[in-house]
Amino acid sequence: MATRDFIKEMPGKLTGIIAGSIIYVNAKYAGDLLPSKFQNFATDNMEMIGGILIALSLLNLGVGWYMAATELE
Repeated sequence: MATRDFIKEMPGKLTGIIAGSIIYVNAKYAGDLLPSKFQNFATDNMEMIGGILIALSLLNLGVGWYMAATELE
């Protein structure tokens, strides 16, 4: 993967981080919309999904950067 290819793929990789951040931040407010029986369950799971999405997107970004930086010419 060349550096130019890595730069072209950046918006797609950052989309996962942005989506995960939105899910994580809005978890409490979305949980408040549900009946009291499911509020904690939904809030905890949305925070977990957002955190996992952010972590996997950062990992994907880091691996892509490493592959572009260490490419043999």
